[in-house]
Amino acid sequence: MPGRIMKYIAVQFGNPHGFGGQISTFIMNCLNMRQYHAVERLLLIEPGNKILDIGFGNGYLIRYLNRNYPSTQLYGIDISEDMLRTALQKSHEAISNGNMHLTIADVVSLPFEDESFERIYTVNTHYFWSDIDKGLQEIRRVMKPDALFLIVGHYKKYLDRLPIAKYNFKKYEIEEIEVLLQKNGLVLERNICVEKYKSYCLTIRKK
Repeated sequence: MPGRIMKYIAVQFGNPHGFGGQISTFIMNCLNMRQYHAVERLLLIEPGNKILDIGFGNGYLIRYLNRNYPSTQLYGIDISEDMLRTALQKSHEAISNGNMHLTIADVVSLPFEDESFERIYTVNTHYFWSDIDKGLQEIRRVMKPDALFLIVGHYKKYLDRLPIAKYNFKKYEIEEIEVLLQKNGLVLERNICVEKYKSYCLTIRKK
């Protein structure tokens, strides 16, 4: 029984849906707060930037950025229709004002034109991508030449200690991610520890 419960929660983390999705995203928001602050600090947002959130969940972080940077254009994708409905309800004013645009999409097939964004970020989603190479290629495609991309995540050793991460997680060492970035036309600029032994933020540019 514990294994079935852990597997269910792991699936919810990768694709939140139903009541379980509401609970799991609330928990994730609580656990990820330091990572969210790292995104704001390291994304180096400038007025007028067009920003993409990959895997917005219930929309907590993208709403936070909208409040603090009202002159930016915020776009978000998620694979969960339930999360889209939740985020749309919570972000009604920003969407009505034309400052936020949310849609269903998969990172392996982004519905945006080439070189669309100055800033892109994703928090704890890359473990669940169906094809990380295609995801990185798509992100590179929609990055402007001087764009900045952040991958925020948990260290593999930390995830290895979590029972939930035995299910549905593809865990990466930083060195593995760097190789994947190089392979797909991207360069790791900085590897920043967000929480010691727990989480990191990678700042990435185009080659």
